[in-house]
Amino acid sequence: MTVSNRELARAGSDVAYWLKADLPGGAGYNVQVAVDTEHHLIVTHEVTNSGSDRAQLANMAKQAKAVLETKKLESVANRGYFSSLEILACHEAGITVTLPKPQTSGAKSDGRFGKQDFVYLPDEDAYRPDYPPALWSS
Repeated sequence: MTVSNRELARAGSDVAYWLKADLPGGAGYNVQVAVDTEHHLIVTHEVTNSGSDRAQLANMAKQAKAVLETKKLESVANRGYFSSLEILACHEAGITVTLPKPQTSGAKSDGRFGKQDFVYLPDEDAYRPDYPPALWSS
């Protein structure tokens, strides 16, 4: 799918045009919001034209920390924000981040077990399923 100059002019030159394999492309913005979990109030927000949240974590966490005028901050985000560089930037800014690691294996969608379904046993140099032994089959 291509975007004509007419479409870009109508949407504005700062609008990102996103294409995804499973969705039709479209022009749009990405709104980031930091919320105080105690009072459920918006602390800060930002509108970007980035099609991904991966590079937004440190920026938003630092903004929230500044608005709250605190030396330390705990930030919770979903796996869409996972980026080692962003987590490091938060750490260096005194921000503790809690977020799940993304599941990048296609095994589950193929009906197979993924890496996260096994536990490594270093003494045996082997893996075992990460579920109760009663469910193991021999």
